[in-house]
Amino acid sequence: MLLFSEVGGRTIYRLLVRDAAGETEGVLLNETVPPWVVNIVVDKNLPQFIKIPFYLLPHASSGVKSLKKYAF
Repeated sequence: MLLFSEVGGRTIYRLLVRDAAGETEGVLLNETVPPWVVNIVVDKNLPQFIKIPFYLLPHASSGVKSLKKYAF
């Protein structure tokens, strides 16, 4: 599941990964996800001098351990 939330925890958008390629979901993602996220995650265009720290947190029901902090 993809879950986009604000720093305070309010959920902005939630969808199943398998549904992300759908036309409706693609439009919603384009409206929800900031362009810099698409540049980094989808287009793999890493910024030259800007570091963006973030955490990857698995859903509690997944049984996957928390991952370390990343910075791009």
